[in-house]
Amino acid sequence: MTAPENTRARAPVGAPAPRPSLGVALGCLPLRARVFLLVVCACAALPAAFAIYGVVAGPSENGIAAFLGRQPLLVTVLAIILAMAALVIFEQPETWSPRAYITQLRARAATIHSEYVAALARRLPPSGDPS
Repeated sequence: MTAPENTRARAPVGAPAPRPSLGVALGCLPLRARVFLLVVCACAALPAAFAIYGVVAGPSENGIAAFLGRQPLLVTVLAIILAMAALVIFEQPETWSPRAYITQLRARAATIHSEYVAALARRLPPSGDPS
């Protein structure tokens, strides 16, 4: 008995494919996708920012930021709500059906991905080109 032959295409031996810098990679995304990405990152940072403020401010500090610093679950829920609201604002649903909206989001993500790959291929030199 012989082992089955590996049918996967192997990467050529030599220099690895060039990796784009963060600026080039983000520049290949459409503006709306970049702004949405920024909003989601800000929402992800909210719980940590308020937690740090709550520790620095101490328990005697008054104000809404100090209150939110002592309520990590509330801040996390607010951050999730803000991220979902940003999603609905940036990609408005065509219908009120959640299933149709998920299908719409999948199609939009596939479109953005294909545009991103094409833009990245235009910006990066071919892998065989040393320049």
